[in-house]
Amino acid sequence: MRPTQLIIAGTKWPAANVIWELCQCMPLREFPQSQIRNRPHRVQETFVRRVSKIPEVRLITFRERQATVVVDRPVAQLYGRISTQLRASNRKLYFGEPMTVSVLHEIPPEQVLDLMAGPGVQYLREDLTDRK
Repeated sequence: MRPTQLIIAGTKWPAANVIWELCQCMPLREFPQSQIRNRPHRVQETFVRRVSKIPEVRLITFRERQATVVVDRPVAQLYGRISTQLRASNRKLYFGEPMTVSVLHEIPPEQVLDLMAGPGVQYLREDLTDRK
């Protein structure tokens, strides 16, 4: 009997050797771990992709799990749409702290430039990058 031969329920089962050897060489063992480990980043990307489709959104930045969304004008429906996307994103997280969001409006241009110059800019509307 080879050392890798498995004995299941007291009987020799040659097919178990084939299954065991396939499991040893398959990269699928690490697939679930990488999916779970990279999940927060993918959830963040999905949040940015969905919120950036809202026409009033000018800028989205992330710092750790805190999202900052800069909008043109404060509209009640806008806050509801953003918070709905945030709740949907937080439901998809398996571990860690939930994401939070702050919505800013009517901020001075200097503060917008500071946000644009800082790390974590995920979305920037095209009219903010145009120099006139």
